[in-house]
Amino acid sequence: MELSLTPLDASAVQLPVLPEKVSVRTGAKTLSFSLVNGDDLKLPRGCVAGSFLFDFVLPGEHLRSASWVQNWQPPQSILQALEAFRDEGARLRLMLTETPINQDVFIETLNSVYQGAHGDIHCSITLVPYPDLIISTLPAQSG
Repeated sequence: MELSLTPLDASAVQLPVLPEKVSVRTGAKTLSFSLVNGDDLKLPRGCVAGSFLFDFVLPGEHLRSASWVQNWQPPQSILQALEAFRDEGARLRLMLTETPINQDVFIETLNSVYQGAHGDIHCSITLVPYPDLIISTLPAQSG
């Protein structure tokens, strides 16, 4: 299994260590009403944009040749690339092989903690589907 984030105009950022789990959040939009008799009523009104959440480690130099580390890169360079994507609001293709996850997203949150004495960076990220905005105009009505 591999996880990559690929911007439309640059090379992919591949995490050297896979996250233990990727959480997918989805939900429904609802309309809520308070009835005269005191009951509450909720009606479905479409879907809420989902999100993908996961924690991962960017291993320091000491783990460079560990068997479970793939395509090691300096952790600070990966973190800087992710921060730049977040700051630009970049459209990224999230692909997690061996799953149905293959979607355009943007980085909503990215948190990092420098942990240990060997340069490891522990991160958590929230990715939200990138919306396809379609703006259309209506013909002017006479009258």
